[in-house]
Amino acid sequence: RTRRAGNEHRTTAVDLSPIAVDISSHDIPIMQFPEATRRICSAYVHLPFCRQRCHYCDFPIAVLGQSGDSTVAMQAYVDRVVKEIRHGGSGPFHVNEALDAEPLETVYFGGGTPSLLPVDGFHRILEALEQRFGIAPLSEVTLEMDPATFNPQKVRDLAILGINRASIGVQSL
Repeated sequence: RTRRAGNEHRTTAVDLSPIAVDISSHDIPIMQFPEATRRICSAYVHLPFCRQRCHYCDFPIAVLGQSGDSTVAMQAYVDRVVKEIRHGGSGPFHVNEALDAEPLETVYFGGGTPSLLPVDGFHRILEALEQRFGIAPLSEVTLEMDPATFNPQKVRDLAILGINRASIGVQSL
């Protein structure tokens, strides 16, 4: 590397060869978190339903279309989500006491357009989360919403379930 300072040139040699480190004698954990970060305090529930695929979207979604009854598809998906919550998945999320120690502080329903799901689907998912993890009394429960997918009665029904925050994207404006 060459640097110029005033009229004077200085050259510095930089060794770019790889560094060899022998770690075979060290016991290095693959993944270890401090005890305080081991508990689950949030849940994200992906609800992939949309009326159409938007040109900017690269999320995994299920296009339901503008018309037609999609209740069966949504109910089948909710059945699978509830089953996954109750059985705890696998690996580090498998049912165990460490994961059940504290209630959830936040729940986020994202997607897709999660607000397409009927209120009963949210009821079933929230009930499964409550049974599996517990939901803290002052928890934040957020739902991504498209203004074209709800009315005042649906908002009241969602609020009764405990959904207390709406996220409305700028694409909705």
